[in-house]
Amino acid sequence: MIKPIRVLILLILFFGGGNIFGTSYYVDSDGGSDANSGKTSSSAWNSISRVNSYNFNSGDTVCFKADTRLMLSKSLSSKKNIIFTSYGTGAKPVLDGGYSYICADFEDASNVKFINLKFVNGYPNNIALWKCTNILIESCNVDSSRGASIYNCNIYSGQGSYLSVRNSTINYGDQSSGNGNLGIYIDGTDNSLLEYDTILNNFSNIRIGFGNPESGNSDWTDNLIIRYCVVKYGVYDNIDDDGSKNAQIYYNLFETNTSSGYHDNVYIFSDGSGNYPQYSANGACYYNNTFIAHSGGGSSIEIQSGAEATNITLQNNIFYNSSRTGWMFYSDNTYGALNFNNNIYYVTGGIYDHYWHIYGNTVHNFESWQSLGFDTTSYCINPLFINYDAGDFSLQSGSPAINSGTYVGLTSDINGNPVPPNSPDIGAYQHYITQNTLVNIKVLLEGMFNDGKMSTFYNSNKMISLSQPYNSSPWNYTGSESVAKIPANVVDWILVEVRTSNGNYSIVTSRAGFLKSDGIIVDLDGVSPLNFKNISSGYYYIVIKYVNAIETWSKNGGELFANTTVNFDFTSAQSQAFGNNLVLVDSKWCIYSGDINQNGSVDKDDYNTIDDDNYNFNYHVAKDLNGDGMIDLSDLIIADCNHNNNICTISPLTIIQ
Repeated sequence: MIKPIRVLILLILFFGGGNIFGTSYYVDSDGGSDANSGKTSSSAWNSISRVNSYNFNSGDTVCFKADTRLMLSKSLSSKKNIIFTSYGTGAKPVLDGGYSYICADFEDASNVKFINLKFVNGYPNNIALWKCTNILIESCNVDSSRGASIYNCNIYSGQGSYLSVRNSTINYGDQSSGNGNLGIYIDGTDNSLLEYDTILNNFSNIRIGFGNPESGNSDWTDNLIIRYCVVKYGVYDNIDDDGSKNAQIYYNLFETNTSSGYHDNVYIFSDGSGNYPQYSANGACYYNNTFIAHSGGGSSIEIQSGAEATNITLQNNIFYNSSRTGWMFYSDNTYGALNFNNNIYYVTGGIYDHYWHIYGNTVHNFESWQSLGFDTTSYCINPLFINYDAGDFSLQSGSPAINSGTYVGLTSDINGNPVPPNSPDIGAYQHYITQNTLVNIKVLLEGMFNDGKMSTFYNSNKMISLSQPYNSSPWNYTGSESVAKIPANVVDWILVEVRTSNGNYSIVTSRAGFLKSDGIIVDLDGVSPLNFKNISSGYYYIVIKYVNAIETWSKNGGELFANTTVNFDFTSAQSQAFGNNLVLVDSKWCIYSGDINQNGSVDKDDYNTIDDDNYNFNYHVAKDLNGDGMIDLSDLIIADCNHNNNICTISPLTIIQ
């Protein structure tokens, strides 16, 4: 039975409900029409022109259909307080500039989010942001802008503040036709954050500028953070720093281009025209990065600046050169304070006779470099990567980088592994040994939960299959879990994923287990916790999937897997789920029910499919939200309430809050 107060609330929402949040609008470049309302997926718009002309309210969302390509006849223009994202299943929707238009051209915009989209062939940029603030680019591909020179780029952000680019790929693509454009150009946009991104194949993968001092709006790019990124194969360099101030660059992998020619990992200089010689990198800190340099005459760190690049710190980094023709550090101009310590240097062949070039054209071997006061606690030694040839730059057991660093206040490495407060490893990868982990998880399903427990109707009526049911789309889980008999007090099968806490949030391992009436998830014996094998110590997200529930992730930042047993209770507090994505039933926090088609939201299609199928009696009809074996008004009320409240998956992959 449903509690009387809850029935009253749900009936009010059912008969008079409305969306108390922003409205979602849909764009389908294949099947939509600009004459439609745009407010449902079946009445989607067709073009960017319709989006540009519409007067949205604060908090509205524009959703582009997955697996479509929208050829632009004009740029997506400035909007404020709005989210642009995708809907449906399949590949990210593509906004294609056709070599003629900037895909998204925004000026003086604020509080805008681009989530799970692909931008390609923009001219001269894919995304252009001018004097914008609080912009998020999340889980996007921003590729192959086609400007006329190397100063065009995939993402340009000028003289704004609080840009975040997260879990995205920025890629020029095929370089056979030329050098390619810049990847991301942060030009006087303060307090920017790049994290968990993959940036590759651009002329300069990341360029940092000082803005335009003559306009009175900016000097330097202040407080930039670059962390947990993979930045590779810049045609000229990976970072081109022409005016950062107090940048923090840590736990990244940088790898130079493998072609012949001059390639730097980090190139620090002042304005090439000489118009603003006072601006160069000031206060940049490089901690725990791994720098890989291949053939060519380039450098891992190069300073060529009319102004003094000063207060530069390099600590706990690995510098690995596969060729004797490059430099570890090269300076051909004046410089200010440099603090280089606790680094590891290695050159294939082990000869260190000419890798440090200081202003004044003096070439130093490592001993003479140290005699100048640099890298006095650093050393030249093979860091012993797991598999250099395969690009696995994590550390072998016995690596001299293990426990050799100095703690600088950072808490996790590029893979999300925890960093100890004493003697962390050097480089981007903290070394951990894999182990088997028992995970005690407690979770409750909103629809099933009543009077302190969940329904076991399916079990009592022998309606639960003996094999796990998640081996088809959309789950496509290939596990072979099966039993001869369903254990007592079991509600149903449930799927649990363990995902990395950064990068692509990839699935490390998955298990199908049994959900018991008290919310405890158990293994096939009906008693033991789920056993996840060969997990490295670190932070991971626990993800819960059920046939008619909203996919729910554990709390922001993930849970520490450092011991052989992990305990996690979704029911104890709303904050136990990422984005607080839980509903209170009685005194327990529950996972939302109603996502029947498993598209990540409780929408009109879910509501309609219940309404069309009342009073059926069939196991694993996902429309039966409360698990009583029938599809009726009680199921309809739950779906309608969650639909009206815009309930959807909230995760690091699809942040919409």
